[in-house]
Amino acid sequence: MNKKFDYVILFTPTVFISLFIDAYFGCVFGYFLVILHLIYIVKKCDIKYLIISNIISCIISYILAIVILNDKWNYYFKPFLASDLVILISIISLIIQIVIKRKNKDKYVI
Repeated sequence: MNKKFDYVILFTPTVFISLFIDAYFGCVFGYFLVILHLIYIVKKCDIKYLIISNIISCIISYILAIVILNDKWNYYFKPFLASDLVILISIISLIIQIVIKRKNKDKYVI
């Protein structure tokens, strides 16, 4: 695959995209994007790049959640704020990715 495409996928703010799709369209399809993103990153990255890409994606998602999903959408995600959910989903996603990566350490080597 193209390296530029890999970098775009690695740093895509999928958590924000999933929250935006949920808030705007009322559809949980966006959360499946997080799962697909999780699978792709686990197969493509070493663990240090996995952590770095998740941190950068979380920062981008957090900023976008504050700017775009501001106070007018916070009622939708009660009892959390949209920015709180970005952090929560990012942490859960990172933990799952690290567990899968360590479990399948020898299986995916790129």
